[in-house]
Amino acid sequence: SLFNFAFQSNIAMLINEKGFGDVVDTAVITAILQIASFAVGVFYGQIVKLFRRYVLLPGLALLATGFLMVAFAPSMAVVLVGGTVFGVGAGIQYVTTLYSTSKSVDQHVVSMALSLVLALTSLGFSVSPIVIEGVKDLLFGPGAGADVSLAIAGVGCAALFVVECVHCRFFAKEDRLDDVVPDE
Repeated sequence: SLFNFAFQSNIAMLINEKGFGDVVDTAVITAILQIASFAVGVFYGQIVKLFRRYVLLPGLALLATGFLMVAFAPSMAVVLVGGTVFGVGAGIQYVTTLYSTSKSVDQHVVSMALSLVLALTSLGFSVSPIVIEGVKDLLFGPGAGADVSLAIAGVGCAALFVVECVHCRFFAKEDRLDDVVPDE
């Protein structure tokens, strides 16, 4: 969530800075992102059946790809495609986080665990602009644009992808996602 919120907090600035459109165009991209995330939620059972314990990997890869596509987009069409890719990745990441949490804890504390996850998600949304902008200012100076913020978030998601690869390879021998899958 620390990186994910960078999309919502920077997309309007990016579209304005690059001269791709106006507030209506930003709303369209945001709507497409939400529709893509919704579609993932609807088909999540099939996605988990396909990827099992590795389901977070395509989610993180899509998040990183979407961020980087939008950050380096030469046109509004690329921003639309990148926003859709980001939306699919975000949907996989959000649902996997909640589903994995519910399967990882004793069933008597699922509500508390999910509440904690959602609280930490909100915290990530709250500090995201501070962290992303701080890194951007430190590395590129205060004049860098929204494209740099989105690129930093994309690199952050790519780093999380690498961490998840290591986790899947060395630590996730038996995984809760190999059990019964939703919608079976």
